[in-house]
Amino acid sequence: MIQGLTHADTVARGWTYPQTPLEAWDGAESKAQLMERVGAPLKGLFAQFSGGRVLVVSHGGTLRAAVQFLI
Repeated sequence: MIQGLTHADTVARGWTYPQTPLEAWDGAESKAQLMERVGAPLKGLFAQFSGGRVLVVSHGGTLRAAVQFLI
């Protein structure tokens, strides 16, 4: 579990921050996997509501992944 740990805690455990979108913390999904997981439903929404408006509500990490997926 990474949540709640300080940078010093992660260093003490020998963990390093993932350096590329394909790397991940042990047991976690990579940024690339997150972007694909978030992007797949977005593709479906865009196809279903083509030309319309869609409001997506989520937390920051998911929204960042959605934006990265779209650009």
